[in-house]
Amino acid sequence: MKARLSTVIILVALLALTLSPSAGAAPPNLQTPDTIEVGFLVDGSGSIAPPNFVIMKNGIAAAIEDTNCVPHDGTLTLSVIQFSRSARVEVEPVVITSANASSVGDQIRNMSQMADATNYEAALNLAVSTMLLTTDYSAINITTDGLPTVGIIDPEVLRAIPENAGIDEMDVEGIGVPGDVSFLQNLVYPQPFSMHPPTAWPPDAPGWVRLIDDFSDLEATICEKFTVLIAPTPEPTDTPEPTATPTNTPEPTPTATAEPTATPEPTATPEPQPSPTPVPEPATIALLGSGLVALGAYLRKRRGEDDI
Repeated sequence: MKARLSTVIILVALLALTLSPSAGAAPPNLQTPDTIEVGFLVDGSGSIAPPNFVIMKNGIAAAIEDTNCVPHDGTLTLSVIQFSRSARVEVEPVVITSANASSVGDQIRNMSQMADATNYEAALNLAVSTMLLTTDYSAINITTDGLPTVGIIDPEVLRAIPENAGIDEMDVEGIGVPGDVSFLQNLVYPQPFSMHPPTAWPPDAPGWVRLIDDFSDLEATICEKFTVLIAPTPEPTDTPEPTATPTNTPEPTPTATAEPTATPEPTATPEPQPSPTPVPEPATIALLGSGLVALGAYLRKRRGEDDI
């Protein structure tokens, strides 16, 4: 009996765990965090032609200055790191506001290209030591045209650097990346990754790789990336619509319940109340009987007197 009871308790506990939402069930980038920190890692290696590097940094600056891409209300803390053979901080962590967005944009435009090898390890280690990690949510975004050529080249080992530091998300924009992109797919997290294309944009979960054909498309994609990170995607706002249908369903129920209320008409059954009227009859019979007895005794007495 005790074994059967313990089995039931275990099954109930497992059912409760199944029904309860897990911590990672709702992707953070589908909600609007009060504050978010983004470490923007910009590839400045020699494989990027100088005109393309100018397009890239101008696109990032323009997105930062545009309130349609980035809120200027203190929601976003931004740092920018350029990496090549080594890495350096171009923009120290700063809370983006209307007062400083333009100056941050100028800092990004003034970056000089390092133009050497590609070292992801140096970039990620510098990002971890630079980012404040005091916001509700944190993410690293890497803009690159290829794979590492120096330092650690294992994507899973590289992925562990920011993940172990407590950074919530890492995504990659690959610009004209040649050949195999499995390195980028295994670098981003949370896993499993999503790939755009072939999957349509926007992503429905963090941990994505977005491939861009050339640098001329970068400015628009950077704006869309910030929108996905900082603001909720359209899908969750449309889902509440089905809640309108249940509001109409209660209407038929009152009509069905109202019909039984007509049945109380049998309350007219109190008509058997005439029964109380016969109740006094025994009392009147008793009185009449006692009266007849007394009358009989009186007549017998009179009759005896007459005989005398």
